[in-house]
Amino acid sequence: MNQEVSMHVSVFLTFFANMKKEIAIYIFFILQAIGGMAQKYPQKFFSPPVDLPLVVTGTFGEIRENHFHTGIDFSTGNEEEGIPIMAAADGYISRIKIAPDGYGKALYITHPNGYVTVYGHLQKFNSALNEYTYTIQKRTQQYEMDVIPDVSAFPVKRGEVIAYSGTTGSSTGVHLHFEIRDALTEEPINPLLFGFDVRDSVPPFFESIRIYPVRANGILEEADSARNYEVTYSRGKYSLNTETVPIVYGTIAFGFSAQDYQEIEEDSGQANLGIYSAELFVDGHSIYSWKMDRLNFETNRDVNAHIDFLSKIRDANRYEQLFFKPGNRLKIYGNPDQTGYSIFSDGATHAIKIVIKDFSGNKAEAAFTVRTDLTLRELAYLPKPDYALDLTRAKGLVFRRPKFEVFIPEGAVYSDGFFTYNEVSNSDYASDMMQIGDVYEPIQSSITVNIKPNRNLSDSVKAKAIIQLTNYYGETSSCGGEWNGEFLSAQCRSFGNFAIAIDTIPPVLEKYYIPSDMENLYGGSIKYVVKDNMTGIKSYSGKIDGVWYLFDYDKKNDMLTANVDPFMGNSDHSVEITVTDGKGNTTVWKSTFYY
Repeated sequence: MNQEVSMHVSVFLTFFANMKKEIAIYIFFILQAIGGMAQKYPQKFFSPPVDLPLVVTGTFGEIRENHFHTGIDFSTGNEEEGIPIMAAADGYISRIKIAPDGYGKALYITHPNGYVTVYGHLQKFNSALNEYTYTIQKRTQQYEMDVIPDVSAFPVKRGEVIAYSGTTGSSTGVHLHFEIRDALTEEPINPLLFGFDVRDSVPPFFESIRIYPVRANGILEEADSARNYEVTYSRGKYSLNTETVPIVYGTIAFGFSAQDYQEIEEDSGQANLGIYSAELFVDGHSIYSWKMDRLNFETNRDVNAHIDFLSKIRDANRYEQLFFKPGNRLKIYGNPDQTGYSIFSDGATHAIKIVIKDFSGNKAEAAFTVRTDLTLRELAYLPKPDYALDLTRAKGLVFRRPKFEVFIPEGAVYSDGFFTYNEVSNSDYASDMMQIGDVYEPIQSSITVNIKPNRNLSDSVKAKAIIQLTNYYGETSSCGGEWNGEFLSAQCRSFGNFAIAIDTIPPVLEKYYIPSDMENLYGGSIKYVVKDNMTGIKSYSGKIDGVWYLFDYDKKNDMLTANVDPFMGNSDHSVEITVTDGKGNTTVWKSTFYY
């Protein structure tokens, strides 16, 4: 028991000293149970899911595309597939999911203490689970599946081999993605809180500091735009690598870019434990902090309010902001009344300190000063853009023009700002291109975009129409689309350039590997590359010798793979693959192979 609980035990036992012994003992054990509850997460209940030194290649809370990483990635040794993956504790297999993206092949184990462990990017399951999943895939004639087995179907014991390491789904390399979730809320919890022996003596390090004058309320170095500052390290602390002290006026905020690595043996790969906590001090007072203990899938997209989204999009930099945007719903922050903003208007010099730590308590400090310059208050703020409208969280926006309409719901943006638009003629599309909103501003929830075509479209062509989004990098994606009178309507989750595109081109399928006419690099498997550049692959089906056959789909590599080892004898086999995109365009590939 901790000290506080021990004190309560002492008080209660003294109070009941004259009562019957049985009552006093009963109360003692109640308080002992309360003491157990004071330990929030059980230590050493879960054993490591790999029988290897624990090297973390991806940390809990690591910043990913539009989300935080909700688990930790364990190295499986030299990027090796097929390493046994073990159940971290007694329980039962409560979910089996197979998908071409996301966690790929994944298992979920429910444990009796109220937690669920998740194992992702698996190459394959153990023999019993493989047989079970193949039976379902064969019955449904689908590679993808998401099933909830009966509670008694697959009990597991701590240390039992349940699967083997791989790189299925959205993985960029061989590893195990491991999560621990609260079974009641399904919230992912930092697995390191459960006492895994992950050794780390290397402190995090700052890469740079970013200072933010708040729009229309602050000035930095005679401008109202943010600025990056390189850092230098000396005598255990980081400072700004500048000859002069930054001058500021008005409302100012701060952010940082940093990294943290785990000390590992040579040739073990790069290990990344990440930043576990950060705290901002102004003149010795803590004004903002966050800690990566627990996340929530419903608010995980709010990573875009936690980071500097503009720097990410425009400069490919990752800055974590030390101030709070009104629409940010994350619960990782300390005092909810601390917003991280400071008002500098007194003409004085102020001390700023940022402290970051990894999970092992190794820390780094950045200390510097800013000087208030009262003459900066005479400078003009960046004016409101031409043709811009006010866009607020409280009201959202309804904007109509003859050729397009935009509906931005209440709470869709993270903070108040401006809405801009433009119409651009473009002969490559069935409508003008609409530049809607600021690509540097993230969106929390979907907006509705309605666009009218610039020419008459037949019903058959309308059936193939989508609203296509072109982002800052020139990359295109489909928002889908349904006709609503004269307008094609779609739900989109970012600002950018939108236009009506017509998808009449079927997917492209090419042979990648056949053992009969290439070196035996992949053994007894056949592989095909399948791509669709507009609406993506919606469905596919494969047959060998006229009978449905299981093809695995690896979306990140656009690859269909079938294991043909079960075929006996040296003979020719026919293969037929049917692939359909999101608008019903279909490609049928027919060929033969010898095996």
